[in-house]
Amino acid sequence: MDIKELKKLFISKKILYVEDDEYLCEVNKEALELFCDDVFIGKDGEEGLEIFKENTDIDLVLTDVTMEKMHGLEMAKQIRKLNPNVKIIARTSHSMAYLRENFSEYDVKGLFDHTLQKPFDFVDLLEIIDKYIEPNN
Repeated sequence: MDIKELKKLFISKKILYVEDDEYLCEVNKEALELFCDDVFIGKDGEEGLEIFKENTDIDLVLTDVTMEKMHGLEMAKQIRKLNPNVKIIARTSHSMAYLRENFSEYDVKGLFDHTLQKPFDFVDLLEIIDKYIEPNN
């Protein structure tokens, strides 16, 4: 998919990006804003959940997993209660085995539509998002 098609796909979509690493947050926010007009930023799971509560029509949540205050799994669980159909993509440097072992009380596969391993290329991220976001009509 070329850049013009991606821009058309994302233009009226709302994306919530939750990341506690300031540098990653800023870099990815700027990149997402090239394609999407509505990018909401949460600095941790608590803030991400509050943003989602105020904007339940968000199309896609992109979140880190291990964060202070509230981790991405708990945030995803709470968001799923508000909107079970929202697409949630986790970004993590941890393996699925690590997540299952250290967060055994959560259904990792049930909470996330996709898990993207860090580090990753932004083009890879866009390709993954393209699989989960509905085209504009």
